[in-house]
Amino acid sequence: MLETVDCAKNALDKRTGGTVNGPLTVEGAVNATAPDYLVKSGISHDKANNARNTQGLRLQGEGSQGSDIFFWEQIGKSAAMKFHVWSGGQDGVFEFHNTGVLLTNGGAQFGGNIHVSWGGRSAIFHENGDVTGPIWGGPLSAWIKNRTQASGGRGGWWYKDESSGFILQGGVVNRSGDNTRVNFPIGYRREYFGVQMTLSAWRRSSASNIFATGIENSGFNAVMYGQEVEANWWSVGV
Repeated sequence: MLETVDCAKNALDKRTGGTVNGPLTVEGAVNATAPDYLVKSGISHDKANNARNTQGLRLQGEGSQGSDIFFWEQIGKSAAMKFHVWSGGQDGVFEFHNTGVLLTNGGAQFGGNIHVSWGGRSAIFHENGDVTGPIWGGPLSAWIKNRTQASGGRGGWWYKDESSGFILQGGVVNRSGDNTRVNFPIGYRREYFGVQMTLSAWRRSSASNIFATGIENSGFNAVMYGQEVEANWWSVGV
């Protein structure tokens, strides 16, 4: 009986330290209770690419799928912790670099707004496509809505309301023939609403009406005969 008890006591090898040489299979949970890191070393060298890596953890899925976690170093240039996920003939790689840069070979999806803070400034990318940041003085949508543009001088000028796309423009046309082509300072994206011309310089015997023809989103033809020298014009559209 005592011999049986001694055999049972010695059947479980309790160690306070030591080394296991060779592969180890554990068919059960592994609990580490020490207040320290689990250290994985053993460096593989890739001389062709001047790189080194330390294999970490492999999670093997069913069939040809799984994921790896490992440390990678491009010697003298960069280092990163990498996650490699493969399944169904597709490979995803996620890299967390020592510079704080996150790289991925695919896209990224987030379940909420993205906050970016650096250098005492911050910006927010919203799920509806809007962006809030100091360069816009608030939301980008509000900046666009309140934005207007104007440019040019008497010879050719334009005003555009960015929120609606409405354009008001005008200028001066000097006759170069019976049909003088006039190009709008800014073309209409959708359609013009009309063109109006007013005679501003003429010879004594002027007796003809001036008018616009061949109107397009890019410009029009000013019909002016020999005695009609100069005209002011304006147009509206979107």
